[in-house]
Amino acid sequence: FAQSGPVFVTFGEVMVRDTPADMERPERTRLVRLSMAGSEYTLAIGLARLGIPSAYITRVPDNPYGRAVRNIARENGVVADHFVWAPKTEPIGRLIYEIGRTPRRDTGVYQRKHSAASRLDAGMVDWKRALKDARLFHTSGITFGLATHSNYDRNYNYEAFKEAVGNKPSDCLVGLDFNYRSTFCSKDQARALMTPIESDHVDVLITTI
Repeated sequence: FAQSGPVFVTFGEVMVRDTPADMERPERTRLVRLSMAGSEYTLAIGLARLGIPSAYITRVPDNPYGRAVRNIARENGVVADHFVWAPKTEPIGRLIYEIGRTPRRDTGVYQRKHSAASRLDAGMVDWKRALKDARLFHTSGITFGLATHSNYDRNYNYEAFKEAVGNKPSDCLVGLDFNYRSTFCSKDQARALMTPIESDHVDVLITTI
């Protein structure tokens, strides 16, 4: 891949993860460690560390959290040139994460409704340029579940995905991590949404048993 642009390109949502830094419960702590969470994001970072030219695409608010997502990607060698910038007042997804102490298990609370990333739509990214060297274009099922979770009339991320697939090189494969979340949509809703995506577009499917 010498002298190549990103050969692995992915898109999705990054959440700010709030974890108590003192092992207290979230409602008791006054000291929180911030980190960034998102399967597509961390996968791009991992591959970039292994020397695979990688890019990540998302929509984030133009505020310190959005810039942190971009900066961390860049610090790890991930190309972030195609980020879409939303107004600074739009929300970024968040995960309130509690590290359990016996007998409590680790728990997480998502706050992802109406996030900036959930409104990444067709017409916002120059996919032909973003994917010009791509060998694998990757995303996850949870990205498409954001529309149902937010009660949108249309699925913005799905429209962006279809536009991307229509502009990818002919030898670029499409990968999908199924990543179903029952808190986002029912099984029937997921089946109706994901079946045509998998049957019509996906070359590499990743899922649990």
